[in-house]
Amino acid sequence: MTDYPTHIKNAINLCKSNQFNAAIELLQHALQKNPNDIDAWHTWGDICIALKQYNDACICFNEIITRHPHAEFAYHRLIKLFSNQDMPEKAIHIAKTGQKHHPNSPIIAHMLGCIYQDFGNTSQSIYFFQQSLEKDALYFDTYDRLISMLPIKDLPPIKQRLSSYSGDTLSNADNKQRLFCLGKLCDRLDDTENAITYFTQANKCRDAHLGPFDRSRISINYSMLIQHITSSFFSKYRHFGNASQQPIFIIGMPRSGTSLIEQILASHPDIHGAGELPHIMQLLDYASSQLHSNELLTVLNQLDAPLIQDLAKKYMHHIHTINNANCLYITDKMPGNYEVLWFISLLFPNAHIIHCKRNALDTCLSCFMQNFTFGHQYKHNLSDLGWMYRQYQQLMQHWQTCIPNSIHTIHYEFLVTDPKKTITRLLNQFNLQWNDNCLNFQHTKRRVHTASNVQVRQKLYTHSVCKWKRYNSHLNALKKALISE
Repeated sequence: MTDYPTHIKNAINLCKSNQFNAAIELLQHALQKNPNDIDAWHTWGDICIALKQYNDACICFNEIITRHPHAEFAYHRLIKLFSNQDMPEKAIHIAKTGQKHHPNSPIIAHMLGCIYQDFGNTSQSIYFFQQSLEKDALYFDTYDRLISMLPIKDLPPIKQRLSSYSGDTLSNADNKQRLFCLGKLCDRLDDTENAITYFTQANKCRDAHLGPFDRSRISINYSMLIQHITSSFFSKYRHFGNASQQPIFIIGMPRSGTSLIEQILASHPDIHGAGELPHIMQLLDYASSQLHSNELLTVLNQLDAPLIQDLAKKYMHHIHTINNANCLYITDKMPGNYEVLWFISLLFPNAHIIHCKRNALDTCLSCFMQNFTFGHQYKHNLSDLGWMYRQYQQLMQHWQTCIPNSIHTIHYEFLVTDPKKTITRLLNQFNLQWNDNCLNFQHTKRRVHTASNVQVRQKLYTHSVCKWKRYNSHLNALKKALISE
């Protein structure tokens, strides 16, 4: 912060004490004196993003590129803002404008590739990803995206290039991503021995600030949930929530088919797929702040009808702002929300919940192979992965016994082997008629910004079923953890 002008430092300090309006007023005052103050526009824009005032954020960063067209960071912010708001045309326009001013930027080329990939345009995404690598051959996130899309015949040169870099010359983060890329590449080439070696090495390159996975914290939290949140708890609060059935919550372990289910449902004209929404966890944090406690038992004892209704109203407001087609249902696909199903049920006791399940070995192996951008600390070794899967199973079994909502369990294996029967049964739960688009979901034009964004653009396939068998000899620690008491 020492390099910032005084007014920027003051604005940042105000934000640290949650005085956002005062910070914005200070910046507006600075801009009245000097409309070309790039730091003031930048700080104001970032504050707006933090406050989820995205239209105001776009105005701020547009001001920057209008006054300072060579400020590359402003293009990055705008591209991401428009893309996250499902405005691909605007995002692409800003990106291509940015390329005119920054023709050698690998980041803008990469972001263009991401936009086209997230919205299902494979050929254009490959073109811009390759363009990005021509500008910076060490941009490993681009390799990761390309490996999922390129035909098998084009992978060996990529493997040779990635293998030529020494981990000793790269940052820990870059080397971690390089190793995940090599693992993914070898997996696609059916070279399982090298693939598992690379994935194991990559998972050992965990972020330097992360210690060992803390099983005790999960165990204590889950035990507390199971002990204190029972059928009688829901009976007490049954009539406090919002009666709406519009939200559909899709939950489960990561890599269990949640993105696929959402893409299928979002292909129905009466269902809007909203993607991974952070609102439930944000509202739980808000409730804790209102009750001045982060302790679960305190929150449980102090929740009342006005607060629950206010929280539900806030959630409904959020989803209505993104339901442009006024669909009957809106999906909220946040796999980890299985931990807080009690909270979802309090807010929406009539909402549908879809629980995605997949073979435990396949689910855990897929998590082990995935380079998640944050969280999921348990996935860095197979023993912790198996242990975590059991905790998830036990918690879900508990929710099944006490939550009043309808929980529809979808088995990935049944879905891919008999899709029409599985999808029809699910649509019947929502009193919706069959629609052929649900079987042609790969053609549905919507943004998918998850690790499965390539898979949901393909027809249903079964080659991921029992994939664990290819790696069977390397999974002893996982198998032991899955059956341990």
